[in-house]
Amino acid sequence: LLVNSASTMAFGTLRNPTAMCLAKLLIGFTESLQWVWAPLWIGKWASAESLPIWMNLSGGGVSSGVGNGLGTIIAGYTTAQ
Repeated sequence: LLVNSASTMAFGTLRNPTAMCLAKLLIGFTESLQWVWAPLWIGKWASAESLPIWMNLSGGGVSSGVGNGLGTIIAGYTTAQ
């Protein structure tokens, strides 16, 4: 989550196209880990009663939405003129 926020902030503040592409690649890598592994982990470890709520929370973007939102807010405040 911290790496995702930092790379989103870096993407918003960078001016070099190559560095921007690397930051965007890191954003995609960190978000893909959250989207792929969260449902697998939940499916394996959640009890039958709590499985639906955890799957809905995970699919609703809680894990990646917080990281991406936090990074966007930080980048917006640090680049505002």
